[in-house]
Amino acid sequence: VSGAVIVAVKPESIQICSPGEPECIPALITDEEYLGFTTVFSVRAGGIRLRVSAISDSNTRQLTRGTRIGLKLDWPRCPVFQGKSE
Repeated sequence: VSGAVIVAVKPESIQICSPGEPECIPALITDEEYLGFTTVFSVRAGGIRLRVSAISDSNTRQLTRGTRIGLKLDWPRCPVFQGKSE
């Protein structure tokens, strides 16, 4: 694909990592919603609001509002579409 593109990023295609890890975008958790098997986090990264879905486990239970985290895109799970030409 060349030229302008659109990248579809779904909550499950964003991985939570430690802040400061290579290729991680710094973010802040603004809310969390425990849904049983998964937990959905509302985060703010660089002025952008995102939702991140993660499997609920002992690590995700430690992540609460105000926690600084890192975010990494799982690129194989992000479809790329040809954008509109101008």
